[in-house]
Amino acid sequence: MAMLRRLVAWALPCCLLAGCDRPAAGAGAPAPAADGSPAAAAPGPGTGIEAVLARYLEAALDHVQSPACLRRDQDDWMARARSACGDDAACLDRARAGRARALEGLLPGAVLEAGAALDGADDADDGVRLLAVAGDPSDDDPADATTTVEGRPYEAEGGFLLVDDGFDEVAYAEFESLLGDEDALRERYGEAPVVFRGLRGALSAQPFDVGGLAAIDAVGARGGWLRVQGRPVEDVDGLPHFDGTGCVLVYGFDPGA
Repeated sequence: MAMLRRLVAWALPCCLLAGCDRPAAGAGAPAPAADGSPAAAAPGPGTGIEAVLARYLEAALDHVQSPACLRRDQDDWMARARSACGDDAACLDRARAGRARALEGLLPGAVLEAGAALDGADDADDGVRLLAVAGDPSDDDPADATTTVEGRPYEAEGGFLLVDDGFDEVAYAEFESLLGDEDALRERYGEAPVVFRGLRGALSAQPFDVGGLAAIDAVGARGGWLRVQGRPVEDVDGLPHFDGTGCVLVYGFDPGA
């Protein structure tokens, strides 16, 4: 109950969309060989999945709310990918393709280039898209482990609850109607923390800008789920509460897809 009362009021305006520059058609085409035959295409600054991922990252850094948190997450992702793939170039390319797909969530309208040597890119796409990155990495305590919570976003006062299919919306609506009336809450629920089945955690709206909030809200509107990563505050209710302390990354996905 304490976690839910501490969430601040907020509103959701329209989504702010961001674009992604694309190279001009034919740019960087190889010159013919001396004998007049077409030259073999060589990977250049605008070709290959590594270059595509680099362009996506730079575009996302220009628009994302917390570039520092995204940059750190990219470094962490790259370290994990190299640890998992070792010297396997094909494995690294698949990992880069998957990461580029995830970054598409921050760049509405961007589509992974078909001509970027993306063998296995479809296999690397798990449908998870990064929607919002907020916070300040300097607020993170390295001693605290990163936590991941998944759930359907349920709009509540001050942000979103992360819930599963067992969540009782009717019971929660009754509780929410009593917020602010301590006597009524105590009479209805007693002194112990209120526990709702299916409630996995909470995500405060306060750290996010209008674009991030709109993207989160859109996931809930279509019945999708969020994957929230960060170092949450553990409330007295025992549930993780992502309040914007440190870096918070929010992904969207469709369960069962």
